[in-house]
Amino acid sequence: MKTRLQPLLRVLVAAGLLVAVASPATEVGAQPPRTAAPSTVGAESVAFGSSTIADSAGRYLVQYQSAAGLLHSTAALTVQGVVTDDVSTTGIYVATVEVDAQRAERLRSTSGVVAVEPDHILTASTSQSSPPSWGLDRLDQRALPLDSSYTYTATGAGVTAYVIDTGLRMTHTEFTGRVPRSAYHDFGDGTLATDCHGHGTHVAGTLGGTTYGVAKEVTIIPVKIGDCTGQSTNSIMIAGINWVIADHVAGIPAVANISFGGAASSFVDAAINALIADGVTVVVAAGNDAAPTCGVSPARAAAAITVAASDSGDNRASYSNYGSCNDIFAPGSNILSAYFGSDTGAAYGSGTSMASPHVAGVAALMLQDNPTATPAAIWTALSANATTGAVTGLLSGDPNKLLSIPGVAPTGPAYVPLSPARLMDTRPGEATIDMAYSGIGQRPAGSVTELVVTGRGGVDAAANAVVLNVTIVSPTGGGFATIYPCGTTQPTASNLNYTTGQTIPNAVIAKIGTAGKVCLYTNAPTQFVVDVAGYF
Repeated sequence: MKTRLQPLLRVLVAAGLLVAVASPATEVGAQPPRTAAPSTVGAESVAFGSSTIADSAGRYLVQYQSAAGLLHSTAALTVQGVVTDDVSTTGIYVATVEVDAQRAERLRSTSGVVAVEPDHILTASTSQSSPPSWGLDRLDQRALPLDSSYTYTATGAGVTAYVIDTGLRMTHTEFTGRVPRSAYHDFGDGTLATDCHGHGTHVAGTLGGTTYGVAKEVTIIPVKIGDCTGQSTNSIMIAGINWVIADHVAGIPAVANISFGGAASSFVDAAINALIADGVTVVVAAGNDAAPTCGVSPARAAAAITVAASDSGDNRASYSNYGSCNDIFAPGSNILSAYFGSDTGAAYGSGTSMASPHVAGVAALMLQDNPTATPAAIWTALSANATTGAVTGLLSGDPNKLLSIPGVAPTGPAYVPLSPARLMDTRPGEATIDMAYSGIGQRPAGSVTELVVTGRGGVDAAANAVVLNVTIVSPTGGGFATIYPCGTTQPTASNLNYTTGQTIPNAVIAKIGTAGKVCLYTNAPTQFVVDVAGYF
């Protein structure tokens, strides 16, 4: 079974920086002549796996409950002649095995196994030409027309940005002195962590390039998961994410950008959740198929910041995926950024791949000013600071929020931050601010719990929406939770996805429904902990 995951790039190469060229531009996907891989200029580069994409047929991902169970099982499988690789005891406990479908099904029922799924193939999207870039200009103003400037008060200095993509042209002048190390999946082509496709360099340039970047002094660490054709697999992506978890030092502010996506995968979602739990703010692209984002991983991961694309007229980009799993829009069409053809190369690109690093860059700016902020707090700030009501052409479930950098005057209802206050804790013996909704017990599968928010924890009677930190604790089965205004139809999308026994938080902005309540639905038995952080 093969599905396609798109690092959502549509790019046209420009030789140099906006210099007129005599020869035709090269389209990504129609590969230019291969040259020797440029030097990594002394940066440490580490491999976290090796295989070719062609190896993926007949491969399955197996997730285990514990590291001990993983090691015991893979040792036993190896004795039986089964090929196992990409064994990871960091992040989520997962291994890749080469078996037929029947053997994979038997593994699913083995004690200690959480889940089994095919190792899907992920593929880069195609490219197209475009006019000059405008993305940075749009970030520092609330309304059109553009004013031909990008004004910022932070640079991302002291923040680490992991670009999980197709590698990086290390010697590009956009990144001089800011790439201390890198990691790569060894595709056996000798390129190591160097970008031989172009997507990763373009994405990194938008996030943190000196000229094209949002966060111009952020530290960039490329994590190469895509080969020279722009393809990858779920197992390679998970291995890359697990490498980031191992590399990230507690207390160092960090953001990760993933402009890849494909078929829904509980394994990829779990890896994303593990990375966020490690303290890394994760920003992902929604996808370029004009399809529901909730059917795509990692875009559907509830705790990740999922980015849809807008164009220079503040329209929803026609290709952008849509729906309630989108969190925010950002410039994505016709974006100029660094490219891999030379040390000063540039390219125009369109796609949610281009939108996502704009958001990751702004997250880096926020982390410079607030280095201890959690991923949930960064999303709360991004959401509260976004321009509301600007994007046109929205489809069902899309948020009307457009990215803005800190310091831009707000529009719409003012956001009122609050000291975090506990409104619900269903666990036995636990307290809330007023003892309401405390110790009420595990919520049954398929249940809806109505939670009064108005008038509690400082939420004003005139508030329209609340910012909540919702935590799932000790679910007895895998499932999802949805938070929505009481008195309205329950959405089909989720705010959190969880597995058995998992504890997972997520920041949720919920409109307030009838009688000042929000409703919490869970399709599997679980405990809820809910804190309020602010309101609109």
